[in-house]
Amino acid sequence: MDLEGLSAEDVRVLSDVYATDGTRLFCRNQLITGVDVVSFEVLPGDYVDRYEHSSKQPHGGYGKDRLRLYLGASSFQQPRGYVSDEQRQRLNALSPARLRALGAHFGTDGSQVLYFSDCHVLEADAPSFEPLGQGFARDAQRVYSGRHPLRDADVRTFEVLSDGYARDAQRVFFFSQTLAAIAPAAFRTLGGGCATDGEAVYHGMNRLGGADVETFEILSGQDLARDATHVWSLSYGFAPITLGVNGALEVLGEGYLLVNGVLHWGHQELEAERATFEVLRDGYARDAHHGFYQGQLLGST
Repeated sequence: MDLEGLSAEDVRVLSDVYATDGTRLFCRNQLITGVDVVSFEVLPGDYVDRYEHSSKQPHGGYGKDRLRLYLGASSFQQPRGYVSDEQRQRLNALSPARLRALGAHFGTDGSQVLYFSDCHVLEADAPSFEPLGQGFARDAQRVYSGRHPLRDADVRTFEVLSDGYARDAQRVFFFSQTLAAIAPAAFRTLGGGCATDGEAVYHGMNRLGGADVETFEILSGQDLARDATHVWSLSYGFAPITLGVNGALEVLGEGYLLVNGVLHWGHQELEAERATFEVLRDGYARDAHHGFYQGQLLGST
């Protein structure tokens, strides 16, 4: 941020995009004009205007002063992306003075509810609206995942689990999607983004083919999972690597594995020299002859 002429003591960072010198407000290196600095405050959430992502104008951040709501350096009165006429009317009707945060995802001015992540005003009943955690919420009539109403969800029996999963008496949900043919009563989360209904194991909406529920476990801190005969790299695809009954697994870090004596990155075998292979950091590794990034030879793409 270019704040030439100010002493270091004058500058106070408010968020990842906002800063102030006490009399002026900046969004990254851009001065925001017309803002009431004294009443300005940063609200939860983050806004990224996909239509302007390639421009050099600042984007991201959400705040308000006593008169206006701000998306980055722009107030709602000058939105940079497409906003429907209905949404524009709702946004302009929001009262900045009364707006308060309801956790990290939602806010209300008492009559309307705002979803922070994309600044969408919900068709929700503000007096009965309550956040439930992990971006889920409900009012007297509906359940929401972010801005999306879960139209099949039962408000009375809906409960949030973990890792984006939730359920009611009839269905299991992963954020705004419904997992079909799963018994909610038997459904439980396992950590690491995985869950089971007692018959199969899921990672998000993906069923991990061949997973044995009885022996399935998350390898702590590795973003890996295994059962008695398979291992899964949960970050880099869901194809299992077969260990076999007497298979050997060594976790090397950064997604690199030694499976049955063969080097892998995720489920991909590496053409690397095992004796000299070493994992570096941030996805990089090397042997005596080559460097690798996320399993690919450096310079091969």
